[in-house]
Amino acid sequence: MKRHYLSSFFLVLLGVLAPIVVLYSVWIPETETYASWFQRSGSVLVIFSILSQLSLLKAHRKPVVNVDIYRKFYNPLSLLTVLLAIIGTAIWGYGDLFM
Repeated sequence: MKRHYLSSFFLVLLGVLAPIVVLYSVWIPETETYASWFQRSGSVLVIFSILSQLSLLKAHRKPVVNVDIYRKFYNPLSLLTVLLAIIGTAIWGYGDLFM
């Protein structure tokens, strides 16, 4: 079960890093703008947050044995993935206007 929490956290971290890496990237083609790539990074954030949530759900297919671990890790990570999906959707839709 801890493996699923770690993989979920790692996926959240990758999702958060996507827009940050795009903002400081030097590999963006000259024909593209930073704003359009920032907007595209929102879709990557959404994908990683969904994968993170699926990893959390996979951890709880079996009955919960240790309720403390459930409260300590599952609830905050689950809330974080939902918030990141909402933020990623906003970036995906309006990221070019944010820049």
